[in-house]
Amino acid sequence: MTNLLARVLVDICIFLETADDSVLDPDAGLRTLETLAYRLRALSSADRHALASAMRAIADVEPAHRELVLHLPQSLGLEDESGD
Repeated sequence: MTNLLARVLVDICIFLETADDSVLDPDAGLRTLETLAYRLRALSSADRHALASAMRAIADVEPAHRELVLHLPQSLGLEDESGD
């Protein structure tokens, strides 16, 4: 289930981060990302770590968005700057 949830979150975040302004209002996209991060804080530390690991693994199959995906765990508050 963690891998599926990670894939869904990555897909949503890629869309929110890369959608053209004519498709998605940038402020709406930012609010959505902030809401996702807020909701994800409710996860246990172990679940946040597992989700972050699953998201980083997806970076290998998303070469066009690799850097974005690698930074998602930190951007979404799943881990701090040290990777914890």
